Amino acid sequence: MDPEYLSVNKSGDVTKNPRKGWLARIVPNRRVALCIAGVLITAIVLTAVFVSRATSSSDGDKISSGTGVPSGTVAGDKALLGDDSAGPVVNLGYTTYQGKWQPNGIAQFTGMRYAKAPLGDLRWRAPIEPETMSNIQKATGFGKACYGTSAGMPADQSEDCLFVNVWAPRKVTARTKLPVWLFVQGGGYNSNSAPYVLGSEVIEKSGYNAIVVTFNYRVSLFGFLASEKIKADGALNAGLLDQRFLMEWVQKHIEAFGGDPEKVMLHGHSAGGGSVAHHLTAYGGRDDKLFSSAVLESPYYPTELTVVENIDVDTLQKKVNGVYNFPNKNGIPVFYWSPTVDGDFVSEDLMLAFGAGHYVKVPTLIGTVTNEGSLFAVDAKTQAEVTNFLSNNLARYNSSWTDTITKAYPQAPEIQGRSAWFPTASLAYGDVIFDCPSLVTGNAIASSLATMNGPALWMYRYNVTDEAEVKQGFGVPHSADLPAFFGARSMSTTVSQSYTTYNAPMVTAVMSYLISFLRTQNPNTLKEDGALEWDTWVPGQQASRLVLELNNTRHEELTQTFRSRCSDWDRLLKESLLS
Repeated sequence: MDPEYLSVNKSGDVTKNPRKGWLARIVPNRRVALCIAGVLITAIVLTAVFVSRATSSSDGDKISSGTGVPSGTVAGDKALLGDDSAGPVVNLGYTTYQGKWQPNGIAQFTGMRYAKAPLGDLRWRAPIEPETMSNIQKATGFGKACYGTSAGMPADQSEDCLFVNVWAPRKVTARTKLPVWLFVQGGGYNSNSAPYVLGSEVIEKSGYNAIVVTFNYRVSLFGFLASEKIKADGALNAGLLDQRFLMEWVQKHIEAFGGDPEKVMLHGHSAGGGSVAHHLTAYGGRDDKLFSSAVLESPYYPTELTVVENIDVDTLQKKVNGVYNFPNKNGIPVFYWSPTVDGDFVSEDLMLAFGAGHYVKVPTLIGTVTNEGSLFAVDAKTQAEVTNFLSNNLARYNSSWTDTITKAYPQAPEIQGRSAWFPTASLAYGDVIFDCPSLVTGNAIASSLATMNGPALWMYRYNVTDEAEVKQGFGVPHSADLPAFFGARSMSTTVSQSYTTYNAPMVTAVMSYLISFLRTQNPNTLKEDGALEWDTWVPGQQASRLVLELNNTRHEELTQTFRSRCSDWDRLLKESLLS
C-alpha cells in the first residue's frame, strides 16, 4: 500500500495526497523524466508587464535572527516592497508589479514578464525587452508554461510564456544586499514550468538572508529548433538565450527586491544543470559577471549536433498520436530537442569546452543521484535491446561502439518486477547522460581551479532512498534530491511523506550545505552543526566525493570499473566529435 504524499498548491498550502509517489505519478510509462513534470502543473496566465526602479547600496552580508527582518534594517529604513496590506509592490522601470504577502514574512511575486512575448516575428529570435505598462500589474499567479512536446495545444501552455518569479524577505530595504538563488529548472530541453519549485522554504532556512528566482524559458522546437534557415533569419538555441536574458534581468532589477547582483548562485537541475554548463562555457568561456557561483544538479548533457546535422521538421506541433521522424533510428528517443553547436553562444561541445578550459571559473558544486537512468531506461529483456535503446537515444551513436558497450555493461543484478536487462539499461543510460559527463566536467574544472589558488569544486552523490521508489524498482532516481535541495514544502509537485518523516534529517542537512554555499561560496562555512566537512574534489584522489545518505553521509572512492566505463564513453564521444 502506497504511503501518503504531500502536495503543495500554487499558494504554498500543504495537503495530503494518497496517490502514488510524486515521481512515479508524473512520469508516464515510467520513462519520461520528472524533469518534464512541470508541464503538467496548471499555470495561471498573466498579461502582466513590468516597470523598475534603481536601488541599493550595501554594507555587506548580514545574518538575521530569522524573524523575517534581515539585519541591516534600522530605524528610518524604508521597506523596499512597501507595507500595503494588498501585497508588496516593486517598480521595475517598465512596469510596476504587485505581488502577495506570504504568512511567513515573505513577499512573493509570480508571473512577471522579463521579456516581450516571443510571438509572430519574435518566434525563434533572441528575446527583447518587455513592453512598458503604465498601470500596476498583478504578480499573484504563475504564468503559463512554454509549449513542450505534448500533442496538440494544452491549455496550460503557451508561446507567451517568458515569466519570472521572485521570493524575498518581507522587510528588505535599500541597505539590504542578499545573495540570490537563481534556479534553472529541467525538462530535458523539451518542457518546463516555473512553479516546479517554490522559494519560501529556502528563505526561511537561510534566516531570511536569501532571494530566490525561478523562470520559464522556451523549450522543445520553440526553444531548440535548428536549421540553416533559423540560423540565417533568427537565433539558434533560443531557450538558452532566454536564460541569458533572464540572468541579465537579474543584474538590472534584483536590487529592487533587496538582492545583490554580485552574489548570484546559478543552480540548474537536469537540463537546467546542462544549461548552467552552457552558461559556464558560453561564448568560449567569456565571463560576463552574471553569476558568482554555480550548482550543476544531475546535469543533462545531450550529445550535441551541429546545425547541418539536425533533423528537419515540417510542422510545429504534431497531431495526437503523431510521430516524429528520426533518420537511422528505429525508436523514439526520450528527449527530442536539445542545444546545438552554433559557433557563437555554444561554440563547441561541452566536453571539449571544459577539457580546453573554456569556461568561467567560479566556485562550483556538481553531483548526481545513485540511479540516474532508472526513470528513462527501457525495460530490456536482452542485451540487444539495451544497445538498441542507447542507439535511439544518442545522436552520435555509431554501430562500431557496440562491442565496447557490451563489454562494459554485462548483465547487472536483476531487480524484482523488472525484465532481466533493465538494470543494465538504467546503468548505461545514467552513465552516458549524467554520471560520466559530471565526472569529466568535475575533473576538468578542478584541474583548472587548482592552479588558481581561489575557487574550488565540490562533488556529491545523493543516495537517500524512499520506500515507494525502491518498491517500484527505481532505486534513488533522477530528481529524488529536489525535496532535499528546496524543502518538502517548496515542491509544486507531490512529495513523498518520507521527506517530512524518516528522511527529514536529510532535508535539513542538504539545505544547510546549499545555503552555506549560496551565502559564502563554501558548503562548509554555515553547514549544520555536526555535519561532515565536505572535502573539495581533487582529480585522482579517490575519496573526495561526498555521499549524502541518511545516517551514513561519508566520502567515497570511485571504483575503477566506473572510471573505466566513463573513459570508454569519453573516448567514443570525442572520437565522434572529431571525426
